[in-house]
Formats: sequence, C-alpha cells, structure tokens
Amino acid sequence: MRGRTTRHGRIERNRRLNARASLRDVTLVYAAMALVPVLLWLLTNPALAAGLALLVGLVALLMRRGRRIVRGFLRARRAA
Repeated sequence: MRGRTTRHGRIERNRRLNARASLRDVTLVYAAMALVPVLLWLLTNPALAAGLALLVGLVALLMRRGRRIVRGFLRARRAA
C-alpha cells in the first residue's frame, strides 16, 4: 500500500486512514443520515417512539434467536 505524503514531507502509512470505504460503510452512513429526521419526529411523539422502540427491540431479539437456530441447524446438517 502506498502511503500519502503529509504536508511535512513524511509518508503516512496509516491503513485505516488510507483505506477505501466499502459499500457497507457508505450504506451505514446514509442510513444514519436518513434516521435523523425520523428521530427528531419521534421526539415530538413519545407514545409512538415507545412503541417503535419496543418493536425494534423485539425484532432484534427475534433476529438473534433466529440466527442461533439457523446456526444450530447448519451445524447439525454439516455433522450428518
């Protein structure tokens, strides 16, 4: 990896700073930007915000349990 030259003439070899942004990183940033107006709107509607928080929490819980079940199924299938 070629390092960038700083204004002092040194070569910067920080891989994190020189790394390319992946599609996942860009998607995450745009999703966060899109959520800002939604979060501001939810601040004005506390009951709706509480319901949505409960829904998101339950979805996250189901995803974790589902992932565990699928991994167990795949592990058993590989062993057979």
